[in-house]
Amino acid sequence: MVWLGLISYSIYLVHVPVLVLLPTLGAYPIQGSDAPGSLTRVIALAVPATIATSAAFYYLIERPFQASGKRGSRQPVHATWWARNPLTVLSVWAVLQVLFLVAVS
Repeated sequence: MVWLGLISYSIYLVHVPVLVLLPTLGAYPIQGSDAPGSLTRVIALAVPATIATSAAFYYLIERPFQASGKRGSRQPVHATWWARNPLTVLSVWAVLQVLFLVAVS
C-alpha cells in the first residue's frame, strides 16, 4: 500500500491517457458497448496498464527529479543519464505527448 502511495501522483497523471489510448489500440470498445463483461474488461486492462505506466514514470522521471533537488543531502543521486538534465527530460516528455496525440487522432 505504501508503494501505491509513492506512485499515486503518477497514477493521477497517467490514468486518463491510458483510458483514452487503450480503446484506440483496440483493447476494448470505446463507449456504448452492450457486450457482457465490457466493464470488467476495461478494469482488467486499464488498472494494470495504469499502474505499470505510473511506476515507470515514478522511477524514471519523478524520483530523479526529487533526488536532484536535494543538493545538500548526503545520499547520492541515482538519476539515469537522461534525467540529469531537465531539458532532456522535458524533450522526452514532449515527444511522448506528440506520440500519444498521434495515436489518439
